[in-house]
Amino acid sequence: MLLSHNESTEDLLVKILSRKECGALELQTMLEKAHDKKITLPALYRAIKKLVDDGVVVKKATLFTVNREWEQNLVQYFTTESSLTFSEGEHASYSFRSLSALDAYWKHTITQLRTMLDDTPIFFYNTHVVWLHLADRKESQTNYLNSFDEEKRYAGFVVGGSTSVDKQFKKVFNRTYLQVDLRHIPSIKHDSVTVHGEYLVTVKFTKRTTDFVEWLYTNHKTILELEDGLKKSLEAKLSVKMTIERNAKKADKVRKILAKNFYIPA
Repeated sequence: MLLSHNESTEDLLVKILSRKECGALELQTMLEKAHDKKITLPALYRAIKKLVDDGVVVKKATLFTVNREWEQNLVQYFTTESSLTFSEGEHASYSFRSLSALDAYWKHTITQLRTMLDDTPIFFYNTHVVWLHLADRKESQTNYLNSFDEEKRYAGFVVGGSTSVDKQFKKVFNRTYLQVDLRHIPSIKHDSVTVHGEYLVTVKFTKRTTDFVEWLYTNHKTILELEDGLKKSLEAKLSVKMTIERNAKKADKVRKILAKNFYIPA
């Protein structure tokens, strides 16, 4: 159990990854030193997979790190400094093989930005809020969306679609602090854009995935039908890309486009 005297492999992994990002071979070396015994790579990957499945750890390319959303929910202090101290104009891109893995890392990134930028208003654009309907991400997404009004933090959420499910999203989540607008923005070519301070986080699907999500939303009138379609159809491996960028001028331009129909104090 985490923080108990009898530390498991998972406990040690969390301790290590709370301090730094590591690859599998470095983790193997550090675990063997801590346990004073050999640990095989298959055993290591099983332990990591359990932590990833539980939302404790996220994967970025070949590196692993503690999920900052989990860290925040645990309400404890960790020693790792934010890895998002980008210089102006700097960016980094990451590829994922599933929408759930991407969403977990997106939330990890946004949680880091929240720590850095405090209550600076945040703006989102999604063609459709597909993340809310993934079986293993629904609770996390719902909690995150509810947190804005619970914590009195302002956010503007533009949804590019106008299907039945998109309208239900607005009906449920359009509130005082989290404000929702249904508005297609042709100039935004990404499937998801987040603007927070000087940072932009963008997500781009392949054309095949974009077309499939659009078909799901167009042809399913209820949330239950949509979620059933997602569950049956998105189990195969995908290719999705997320980019984090610090660009004050671009962020300001996109923020002005997204903020058009919201009342959010500066």
